[in-house]
Amino acid sequence: MAKEAPQEEAQRAVTEFRQGLNLPASYAIETVEDAIGAGAMLVAIKAKQKELDERKRAVTRPLDEAKRNALALFTPLETQLKAAEASLKQAILAYNRQVEAARAAEEARLREAQREAEEAAQARADKLLKQGKVERAEAVLAAIPPVPIVVADAPKLEGISERGIWKAEVTNLMALCAAIINGTAPIAYIEANQVALNAYARAAKGQAYVSGVRFYEERGISARS
Repeated sequence: MAKEAPQEEAQRAVTEFRQGLNLPASYAIETVEDAIGAGAMLVAIKAKQKELDERKRAVTRPLDEAKRNALALFTPLETQLKAAEASLKQAILAYNRQVEAARAAEEARLREAQREAEEAAQARADKLLKQGKVERAEAVLAAIPPVPIVVADAPKLEGISERGIWKAEVTNLMALCAAIINGTAPIAYIEANQVALNAYARAAKGQAYVSGVRFYEERGISARS
């Protein structure tokens, strides 16, 4: 007999399980007997939920296992590709930084050379002005060439671009809180640690107190089969 396809197997399990269910559309408890009956039904429903979960797992477990095994075959290649990508990106960034450093150094050299040329020209112009040679002094100053624009010699890589992303790191949480209190920073810059507050609420129960926080108890019903 041919094995059922997962979809067909799941549909058969759902159909069989639905046939054994007989659940009322709504529930109302008015008497002690109603409450006892509701409790018994709740326990029975929990048992049904476990049974349904087992039926579901019987269908999906082989699929999950097959998926895990298939994905595991791709993992080494994915790891190699990611490592190669990261290494190449770092190499390109390092080269771009090297090119930019060389450009900045050359620009600084040219600016220093211009400054020296300006000082020398100004000295010559001052001497000419003392001699009353105004036009020649102006010509000397006008002859100072501007600093040429130094362009980075980085190649244009097809499909590759470098971008910068500005980020923030909190180095002093108390200073940030103080800035929020005095109004120089918005309160949206911090977020309450709900996990820690809930843990404190569970530990301290009704004795929990933190300024600005309301501690309360949510009641619920727990059932086990």
